[in-house]
Amino acid sequence: MLLATLFGVAIASCLCYYFFIHRQSRSRSHSHAAAPTTVTAPGKKSKGAAKKKVDITAKYAAARKDSDVAASPHPSQDDRYVYRHLRGHQGEIRGLAVGRSAHHVATVATDGQLRLWTISDDDKNVNSARVNMPKGTCASAVDLSADDRYLCVAMEESKEVHIYGITEKGNQSFLTHLHSFPTPHKNPITTLRMAPNNSFIATMAKGQDLNLHLFSVKGVLIQIIPVGQLVNYQFAISSDSRYIATGTKIPDTKVFEVRYTKSDMKSSVASPTSTPTVSRVELLTTVKGHRRGVTSLAFGPPSHGTLVTASIDGSFAEHSLAVRLAMKEDPKLLSLTKTEHENGIECIDCTSDEGEGSNGEDDRTLIATAAGTTLQIWEGEQSDGTKPRLLHTNSHAHRGPITHLQFTRSGRRFLVTAGEGKTATIWRLPEPSQ
Repeated sequence: MLLATLFGVAIASCLCYYFFIHRQSRSRSHSHAAAPTTVTAPGKKSKGAAKKKVDITAKYAAARKDSDVAASPHPSQDDRYVYRHLRGHQGEIRGLAVGRSAHHVATVATDGQLRLWTISDDDKNVNSARVNMPKGTCASAVDLSADDRYLCVAMEESKEVHIYGITEKGNQSFLTHLHSFPTPHKNPITTLRMAPNNSFIATMAKGQDLNLHLFSVKGVLIQIIPVGQLVNYQFAISSDSRYIATGTKIPDTKVFEVRYTKSDMKSSVASPTSTPTVSRVELLTTVKGHRRGVTSLAFGPPSHGTLVTASIDGSFAEHSLAVRLAMKEDPKLLSLTKTEHENGIECIDCTSDEGEGSNGEDDRTLIATAAGTTLQIWEGEQSDGTKPRLLHTNSHAHRGPITHLQFTRSGRRFLVTAGEGKTATIWRLPEPSQ
């Protein structure tokens, strides 16, 4: 009886094992055969297609490693004019400054970092010096001195301006904090400029903080200039440090003249390294041409005597100040170009092929405009009266709207842009149109 029971248990075990192995084998063979034979017609989704597994951990690890990772390839990667991307910030870039040559680029972001990028001449390396702001704070604007010796930043919360010295060892630049000073602004400073001759620092806060402030490099308040009506947007300083132009919600652009003490002006001619002293700033003229407010503006090289302005209505204009400066006549509107950007142009800059040292006779003017994610580079009006022509467009230059752009002024000729993202991009300049 016992033997019969043991024999029955053994038979049952063998049958269970056989059915288990057979079922697993059928399952594996079915799954291996189904995938290769599934064909999906273009534009139709197959019901039997296996879903691709996504490694979520790897996805977000890559995003942390590369601050500019997108779901699809970065559109500007395919642009033939892209020279390189500057990545490293973990927050939105709030301020951008470009050295006169392509050696230095400075950026500040909401991650509380100040970065000074050093681009080597061999085009192989890009190094960055990093300064971490106190926890919970960040800078709202940044600028570089024309001689690449100083860097200044405006703090968003305290409205203070901090000055750093720049030193170089090999291909690496280093920042040393020199001093800081308070400003009377009520709103965060959005435009910060150091005069090319290092004689003053100017600040403007966007919004209803309607005064432009001038300080010495040491932080002594020189003058408060009431320029805004309704809202201030931006200001620009000419490369010879003689003029300041302001853009506001009013269509007319005010141009101010910076006056220096006569003794300092004589000494600066005798010794180019000396810094002249500002005596006062006076309203020089008003530039007209737009129907709506001026959001951004920039001076051309001194030899050109031009000012470019961009408007809320999506147009940009070229103005000649040479007639006003030489003959005391009103500025001349050279051209007014209406673009397809009905929501307005956010920022504008201009330069010439040969930079600020050219004679201005044969070199062309280049104008860069940004509206949303679209970057456009134009050739300005030519001496024969040919109107501005579009040289290049990139509709997705950045992942978010472009908020800053600036040309280099001498040496290697580049355009640098930054948007509502974590990356700044350096662009080569388009070839002349035929």
